[in-house]
Amino acid sequence: MSLRSSALAAGLCLVVSISSFSLMPSPELPPDQAALAGRVSTPDGVGIPGATVQVRQRAGAEEIRVQTGEDGLFRAGGLTPGDYDVEVALQGYRRAAVPAVRLSAGEVRSLGFTMDFEIPDSEVDVVASDPRDGLPGLALRESGAPDVGEALTRIPGLWSVRKGGIAGDLVLRGYQGDNVNVLIDGVHVQGACPNNMDPAAFHVDLSEVERVELGKGPFDVKNGGSLGGVVNIVTRTPEPGFHGSAVVSGGSFGYFNPSATLSYGGDSLAFLAGASYRFSDPFTDGRGERFTEGAGYRESAEDSQAYAVRTGWAGMWFRPLPNHQVGVSVSRQEADHVLYPYLFMDGVWDNTDRLHADYAYTPSGPEGPVVEAQAYVSHVSHWMTDGYRTSSISPMAPRGYTMGTYGRTKAEGARTELRFGDTAVGLEVARRHWYAVTRFAMAMYMPQYSLPSVDANNLGLYVSRAFRLSDRFTLDAGGRLDASRSTADARLANTDLYWAYKDTRSRSRKDTYPSGNLRLTASLPGGAEIRAGVGTSSRFPDPQELFFALRRMGADWVGNPALEVPRNTGVNLGFTVRRSAFYASANVFRDRVHSFITVHNQARVNSVPGYMNMVARSYANVDARFWGGELSLSAVAGSRVFLNLDAASVRASKDTNPSLGIRSSAVAEIPSLWARASVRYDTGRWFAEVEGVFADRQDRVDEDLRERPTPGYGIANARAGVNWNGIQATMLLRNLFDRAYRDHLSYQRDPFRSGHRVWEPGRTLVVNLSYRF
Repeated sequence: MSLRSSALAAGLCLVVSISSFSLMPSPELPPDQAALAGRVSTPDGVGIPGATVQVRQRAGAEEIRVQTGEDGLFRAGGLTPGDYDVEVALQGYRRAAVPAVRLSAGEVRSLGFTMDFEIPDSEVDVVASDPRDGLPGLALRESGAPDVGEALTRIPGLWSVRKGGIAGDLVLRGYQGDNVNVLIDGVHVQGACPNNMDPAAFHVDLSEVERVELGKGPFDVKNGGSLGGVVNIVTRTPEPGFHGSAVVSGGSFGYFNPSATLSYGGDSLAFLAGASYRFSDPFTDGRGERFTEGAGYRESAEDSQAYAVRTGWAGMWFRPLPNHQVGVSVSRQEADHVLYPYLFMDGVWDNTDRLHADYAYTPSGPEGPVVEAQAYVSHVSHWMTDGYRTSSISPMAPRGYTMGTYGRTKAEGARTELRFGDTAVGLEVARRHWYAVTRFAMAMYMPQYSLPSVDANNLGLYVSRAFRLSDRFTLDAGGRLDASRSTADARLANTDLYWAYKDTRSRSRKDTYPSGNLRLTASLPGGAEIRAGVGTSSRFPDPQELFFALRRMGADWVGNPALEVPRNTGVNLGFTVRRSAFYASANVFRDRVHSFITVHNQARVNSVPGYMNMVARSYANVDARFWGGELSLSAVAGSRVFLNLDAASVRASKDTNPSLGIRSSAVAEIPSLWARASVRYDTGRWFAEVEGVFADRQDRVDEDLRERPTPGYGIANARAGVNWNGIQATMLLRNLFDRAYRDHLSYQRDPFRSGHRVWEPGRTLVVNLSYRF
């Protein structure tokens, strides 16, 4: 049987098993016993795993503690009929309780708990769109991933492009790059590398993160540029009292990651500080080869570190007046020697500074609006070369590299929001400056200003409102208007390249464009909910797509100053069922993207003296379509066993345009069918879990960009952990059977792709030891 058939057969068996179990009636209780079951979630409905549910009898000594599973489900059985107090607790969340719950003989009582965050964020509610998802910090840390991007692949509908050992690109429902709005604490952090070596999620350490919020589809009006969705990485805030933590992680391939945090939370003053250091050698795949082998690395670099990243962060929050809160946080990250076999060059260093301030005013009574404001600035500088590759071994390369690019970017902006009950009105301003210079040894290291000091500015105004139509029906509506402008420096822009390939010398682009949505939610009897929405969202072309210019041997690379603004108009239908020991959620979607931006081969249209190439890689607008869905099922067996299944699928196509060299109707780098199934036993003191991850064959490839089909695969993972008096130890064994496979997104990134397809890691052990007081 082929790998594809094996993976699909195993996945189907697990789907049928979990689905069959979930549809079975709950086991009958003995006539003299009772039980409690339900779900613990955040205010926006995201399940909270790892919470402790304490069930204490009022008139006796009986007490039971159980844990919540991956989707927040719990079940406490074998209870004596009577009155009970039920309380839920978890680090970082406010305790939730229901007193005097009366249980009758033979009864299974269903309870739902909503846990708010310990210290409410003073930032604007960033992800207000539906469908929404998320991942709490506990699940992120249990993932064993080296960064946030890889950890988020546990969420159905999210994938990652592997370029090396770290810093993968997030892919949401087939959208990636600038088509997905990735924020840190609700603000923009932009990468400086034209190769996207440093995506936004790379600029935050896992130890900083409290949770991740996710909004899927064109339903976000609070953040400009959310064409395919929004991902908001929320960093930690102090809990009440004095706390500290120390964490040491280590494992296969020389991976080592110590980190520590210290915090204090008082009534009028709170602070938090932390530091982390992580490094690793190149991992070995299931064939027994390092990811540097066969990728053109020097012998001295094949055994060198794959990455080394140092991060420090601090924040302070205080209340200068009653009902007023102010917060300021800073972060510094330094990344060195980051290898990217997926690309022609590697990161020599990448430095990031973030500064974020927020303010919130909450009136004591119903009069007056809630006022929230943010201001931020981030700066990223990046230097990459081929100095670790054999291509740099040349007498023509006296500087130790044949190609190198220095880039820097600065993002700054502010947002203010007023909330009057169910109505929110906000104003957002953002500015990005992006500069990059590239040097080739063959050109005597003469500078080419590949990103000619581009200034991109945006002003957005938005409004949203929730209409309570009845006890069961809610209508959410939102609208936004953006005005954007990008301008390249006249002294640096290579307008000859624009003229040669795009028949223009323009250095400026501006546009005004609206967004909006309508979402209807219907609550049905029996814990069911139906959601339907239609939305439209746009993003302005980024500076690289508009004004990039680079002369190269064989084929140039040039932006397109005439690009239109892409617009995504989509529909989403969702269904959720919450029962006492069962949770199910499903979403299906279809998007039509007008003027989708794709990479293509652009023939030269005008002759320019000294320009010899006849073709360039560039960008063009085409209409595209995306469709697919996600499924999540969770069930509790008894009070200790948790079953979970997630699945996601996306398809995409685009219009062809032979005159532009666009002959393939496939959209590049689209994931294949994916599924994950797991069984977990959790006592609250210790847990053990096994899971299978499966992907179908991906053969819908963009032949214009020389993508190649990728076989399907199936792997097994195992994790276990113990918690005792503030000390927690976890162990993850990923790819248990050491399978050799490539993920379906390991294609070529144009134009600095190396042609090397990176294999996934082989059997990997990660051990995590933490202490908290």
